[in-house]
Amino acid sequence: MINMKKYLTLFTFLLSTTIGISQITVLGGVDDSAECSDPDPDFNQDFNDWLVANDMDIINMSSSNCGGTIMVTNDYVPGSFGTVGCSTPIDVTWTISDGCDPDETVLYTFTIDDTAAPVWDTDPADITVSCADYNGGMDENAFIAEVVNNTGTNGLVIDLCDPGNEIITGTCLDCPPDLSGCGATLTLEFEIEDACGNVGASRTIMLTIEDNDPPTFNGVDGAIIATLECDGMGNDAELATEIANYIAGLTDSDVSDDCTSGADLISSITFSPDPPMGAIGCNESVFIDITVTDNCSNAETATVEILIQDTTDPVITGSIADLTIECMDPTNDVQGYIDSEAAALAVTEACTDVANLVISDDWSGTEPDCGNSETITVTIEDECGRQGQTSFTLTTEDNTPPTITMPSTLGPFECDATMNSTIAA
Repeated sequence: MINMKKYLTLFTFLLSTTIGISQITVLGGVDDSAECSDPDPDFNQDFNDWLVANDMDIINMSSSNCGGTIMVTNDYVPGSFGTVGCSTPIDVTWTISDGCDPDETVLYTFTIDDTAAPVWDTDPADITVSCADYNGGMDENAFIAEVVNNTGTNGLVIDLCDPGNEIITGTCLDCPPDLSGCGATLTLEFEIEDACGNVGASRTIMLTIEDNDPPTFNGVDGAIIATLECDGMGNDAELATEIANYIAGLTDSDVSDDCTSGADLISSITFSPDPPMGAIGCNESVFIDITVTDNCSNAETATVEILIQDTTDPVITGSIADLTIECMDPTNDVQGYIDSEAAALAVTEACTDVANLVISDDWSGTEPDCGNSETITVTIEDECGRQGQTSFTLTTEDNTPPTITMPSTLGPFECDATMNSTIAA
């Protein structure tokens, strides 16, 4: 803006020569100032308008007593000044001539001031991230840096007088966040200032941390956590104990979550079916689902396995007495003896019902020769192929003398003194 208070400034210059007196009366022109609109004064419209206005005012208002035409030039060279600062004076000298010596000069100053604060060309936007991303580095520091870098990625600050040198500071008002609940919301505040200390309007955005991801089991799914010996009743009590002990032994390395603490996760674990359903058999698998739930109700399930096996042979209490039989006695019933004695044995077997035990023996069905013995083994086998055995000795004896059967009549014989006496005897 032209400073009218200085508009009527009068400069009178007298020049004396040996041939007479020549005088230029310089009027017009003023000092002035304006707000910075560009770091290069060549692009400041107010400055350029001032140069033109001073040229015209000095030409129109100055006079010469020698009758010459008033000519005005100034010494400002576009592109020579560089950039302006916070309050930058630019001195410009005008030269006034009338064709008669000498010329006259006058200096005026245009001051470019920077009193305008930087402005948000684009406001920063609220941000939502997952707990995983937050813990992976997409946190308040990353987003503050994104805005402070002023690249336009999230928000953009512009200062007309000194672009590129805007000062942006970011602060998290409620950090660090408490992620033990169901996520968190943080308030990020940004303040802007230029190099001249002009402060612009602040902006506040919300950084929301959401937990939509389930917890993670590590090395749990598919694990065989115990092997139990079949008790013939389903092993229900042992199953319940094993799964309870297994869950109690889990640590942060076994189950994890991006937001919820390990202690909260472990305390949330449930299993199904509850109580576990037992099984009876040789090689049975009982599958149990373990479920962990984080504080945002995101759940994950892993399946573990408990094996039930029968590795114990039937236990035979007592024995079968050795058997001695008369050689070649048709009344002998060795097989009957084996069967009755084996059936009478006391057998302890946990997994297979006694009624389902299989009894067998290795007797060939042929008695040993008279006066000889053989060992006969009786085997009791359960449904899992486990066997218990007992043995006894089978001996044959000959305790019966030979039997002679005489003919009912003898003779007649031919008389022979020697033979007849022998027969008679």
